[in-house]
Amino acid sequence: FEINLELLANLANLEKTYSPLPKYPFIQRDLSFIIGENIYQDDVSNLISQNGGEYLKHCELIDLYKNENIPAGHHSITYRLTYSNPKNTLTTEEVEKSEEEIIHTLEKEFKAQIRKI
Repeated sequence: FEINLELLANLANLEKTYSPLPKYPFIQRDLSFIIGENIYQDDVSNLISQNGGEYLKHCELIDLYKNENIPAGHHSITYRLTYSNPKNTLTTEEVEKSEEEIIHTLEKEFKAQIRKI
């Protein structure tokens, strides 16, 4: 059994790449929903990403919660959404417009209910 170290060294990308720090600040918002337990989290994440608009850069599930105050067959999920505009500072209105679209779509597609925290 032999390993060709020369070939492995050629395949390795040793050049480091850097990206500049963002010029404008990002905004993070958390959205919580009560949603059916039968709905896959990947489907929710994909729907958020597809409907979050051009400034939504990242969507991350940060909490999954169930207790006696949540209806049977449901749980609460919380997503952290990160918004960024590389050309200027985002306004509250731009972020809220994106969130309204996300909420509307999740209510329509999955019968999700926004959870007020």
